[in-house]
Amino acid sequence: MSNDEQFFQGVVFNLKNFKKIEDELYNFQVEHPEECVPLIPFFSTEYTNKLNEFYVSNMVAAKSFDDYMFNVRIKGFPTLMREFIMKHPEFSDIVISFD
Repeated sequence: MSNDEQFFQGVVFNLKNFKKIEDELYNFQVEHPEECVPLIPFFSTEYTNKLNEFYVSNMVAAKSFDDYMFNVRIKGFPTLMREFIMKHPEFSDIVISFD
């Protein structure tokens, strides 16, 4: 695995591509609070802190985050990532593979 790759719960991410679109992903989340972006562990500390505040301060976002956490336990992280990428193919280059 190269320095540009990161394995997380069954998904191999391309960190180089992720960093390029981190702003877009953050903005997408803020503009679409009803849909949780399942990538918080990879955001920079600054964005992670902003998103944590966003999820606490916005009722719609809080519900989407709760739904996400419930579904992680039921479906698993790789399935949620697949669903997110299928729904939003513009973000597909951040995923290298699913194990």
